[in-house]
Amino acid sequence: MADVLFYRLLRLRRLIVVALAVPLATLWAMGALDDPLLFALAVTIPLAHALAYPNAWVESLTVSIVLAPCLALASMIDPGLSAGSIAIRWTSLAILWTIGYFMLLSPLSVAVNAGPTVGVGGRSRVRSAADAATLRRSITIYPGRTDGRTTCGEADGDGVFEVLTVHTIPGISFEMAEDQFDPTEAEAFNTAEERRRKEAGLTDDDTIEVRYKAVVQSSGADHHEVFTFEDPAGEVGVTRYDFEPDGDGTLVTIEERGAKLPVGAALGFWLQDFLTDHLVDEVDRAEGRAPRANHAFPQRQMVVDIANLIVPMMAETTPKNRT
Repeated sequence: MADVLFYRLLRLRRLIVVALAVPLATLWAMGALDDPLLFALAVTIPLAHALAYPNAWVESLTVSIVLAPCLALASMIDPGLSAGSIAIRWTSLAILWTIGYFMLLSPLSVAVNAGPTVGVGGRSRVRSAADAATLRRSITIYPGRTDGRTTCGEADGDGVFEVLTVHTIPGISFEMAEDQFDPTEAEAFNTAEERRRKEAGLTDDDTIEVRYKAVVQSSGADHHEVFTFEDPAGEVGVTRYDFEPDGDGTLVTIEERGAKLPVGAALGFWLQDFLTDHLVDEVDRAEGRAPRANHAFPQRQMVVDIANLIVPMMAETTPKNRT
């Protein structure tokens, strides 16, 4: 567990710095940076969220942004007030933070995926104890590759093949039981939920499937280059792997270019150090070691965990139909 936490601190360093900067800058502006309690809250809350939910960068920023005005208001609490009055004010701030969190999360999630697109890519390098042949077989995209994460079809006459990747996303247990709710209401709700899941590309196991096409442009003992695209007439991305001997292991370099994302999503790509994290995940799987990359874990969100706590409670407190 300690190695996973250390890895998250390293990989999410950019996100953590940005998330901490917002509340700390607010305390500095309020002249309250030297308050030990407020300083501790400004640091521990965003940091704890980033480490607990490493794939939820938008949510981490939401937690940080909403925390800032709450800490500003907390700095105005008169320490001379009675314990009861102080407790009431802190409780009110906690409620305010909760409301602000739920109000901001959805619009911010929409905003980062809106607007103009920009090119994303980059270059990253990871050392592996495995040899180049093992790595090429385990981490690159090529016709016929099949494992727990990636499935590649066979190439057609033009060398084009289908690629399917599967990602786990824990969902909310929304289904209504007919013995707890009106049968007509339950059927309508479950139908709507099934439609929502289908539109989101979710399966019954709360996994999302990403499909695209690829063609191997060049491949050899020391490299592997692939062109990827969704539509032959659309944008083409290029992924290149280079393998360099390094003692009893291999230096793996990945370089991606050509892909485009909305500006906000591109920011998230950088904040999460996404390319390096993806490479670490693939290399760890090739070596057969325990997962540590953020990419290897289900893409959990605090809002979903909260909902999964609330929904069963609501079901338990709802009177069952009597027939």
